[in-house]
Amino acid sequence: MRKGEPLGIIFRVKNEECKVSELLRENGIKEFKIIGIRPYGDKMIHAVEIREGTNKVRMLESEGCGLCKLLSSTKAFLISANMRNDEMRCELILPSRQTLRKLSSALKSYKGFRIISIVKRGRMLTERQEEVLLTAVRMGYFDFPRRIRTRELADMLGMSQASLTEILRRAVKKLVMEYYRDLMDGK
Repeated sequence: MRKGEPLGIIFRVKNEECKVSELLRENGIKEFKIIGIRPYGDKMIHAVEIREGTNKVRMLESEGCGLCKLLSSTKAFLISANMRNDEMRCELILPSRQTLRKLSSALKSYKGFRIISIVKRGRMLTERQEEVLLTAVRMGYFDFPRRIRTRELADMLGMSQASLTEILRRAVKKLVMEYYRDLMDGK
């Protein structure tokens, strides 16, 4: 990986000061997924997918914990943060190795910090394919059973069902081909 290339990182950390976790636990919710964080003045806005019962996305505001503030200050793009009790599994895209070094140095102060994987993140999908695919994943299109139908997702994205399925199939094919590239090259 060259210095300026974006890369993905997945890590685990024990986040005992998570304000969103405190708020949700008070309401009996122990498992959730944070799908976005943004600073808003002196507060943090969290897009949270609640997994107990029917999956719902909620926007929650809090003063934010140290981890949220750290991630939002490092140019990290949060893909997801799955929370179970105080154990958090985060997936991020970082702009460079230098950002990774700074972030991992700061994360060492958290209990249970462990990097699970680091992946080079080159541009494989078009912006539109990425937008459509991430929206489909977040809205539950690939879940069993599906939480959103093709027609609903197409309407949400402002496109026809045919366009949606074509974009999804092309994007998934690219990802599968990349994932199995080593096996394919051997043939």
